[in-house]
Amino acid sequence: MNTEDLLNNLRDIAHNPFFMFMSKLDEGRDNDAITLELLARESDVTAGRIAEVLDIKPSSVTKIIKKLTEVHIVEKIKSEQDARVTYVKLTPAGQKMVNARQNIASGLKKELFKSFSQEELDMLNQGVEKLANCLNSQIFYDKLTQEFGNEERWEIFEKLNARMGQARVRMMREFDFRTGHLYGRPHMWDGYSRRSHNMDQQNNHVDQDRFSDKH
Repeated sequence: MNTEDLLNNLRDIAHNPFFMFMSKLDEGRDNDAITLELLARESDVTAGRIAEVLDIKPSSVTKIIKKLTEVHIVEKIKSEQDARVTYVKLTPAGQKMVNARQNIASGLKKELFKSFSQEELDMLNQGVEKLANCLNSQIFYDKLTQEFGNEERWEIFEKLNARMGQARVRMMREFDFRTGHLYGRPHMWDGYSRRSHNMDQQNNHVDQDRFSDKH
């Protein structure tokens, strides 16, 4: 298999709805889910313990507990030994929901990899780790900067294919956040950042004009 076929297969995997769903979950930190996992894992959990694990303010923990209590996922119980202490625990419905989430995850993983032998899984994992290390390397970062940092060249490309330019802006914005900061470097290109902002502004104006025309 040549590298072009390999990249096409990786692209198809990345665009698979299941992986897109997993990627969407990773976009933001889910404090509610982390709280439920903590409650399923530990006993005698206090609000202070939740604040410690999540590293957030007590007031934020109060909001989380209030929200989960209102939907009957968790409940607050006074300590029998010390009435000043309140524990947070899963309700039967909350425990059932946590179990269901775990079963879904394990079931999907089992189905996804059931045709692989342990040896094949080990080889696949080694290859994926090697690829991930390459993507996160300084060498690849510099190559990316070289290929995508030429504003004069990309202005021409974008005139031929606007979608290519938009895809470049999105990619570099994300790559800057994930990898640029890894090496303690500034954003890749001030020019691209300014043009990205201008493109967003132009798109907003276009949307506003369309809205005005309709009304």
